[in-house]
Amino acid sequence: MRIRAILIAGTIAVGGLTGVAAEAHASKPRIGNYCTKSEVSNIQRTENGHWTVCVYMGSGGGYKWVATAKVDPVVRKLGQRCTGKYPVARTPRGKAVMCVQGKWTYGP
Repeated sequence: MRIRAILIAGTIAVGGLTGVAAEAHASKPRIGNYCTKSEVSNIQRTENGHWTVCVYMGSGGGYKWVATAKVDPVVRKLGQRCTGKYPVARTPRGKAVMCVQGKWTYGP
């Protein structure tokens, strides 16, 4: 659960959203909307410019877009050294990675 805490630090309360219809993401994702299993770890910006990532919220929550912690403006590679200044970054493939013990990783 550590990855979830880092990725959604400072987010709005997603659990309180109800009646959000599942929809295809032809354009930009919206925080709190459903995403698909194939989109897990994808990191994108919302129409308002906020960073969001698709995560699995458990059997009762399904897959949803949630806000992330501060995202590194530089695209990073898995395993590359990080300083901790930014807890989250995106890879060249658009996946979210975390700074853990000085290296960019997909999480524990």
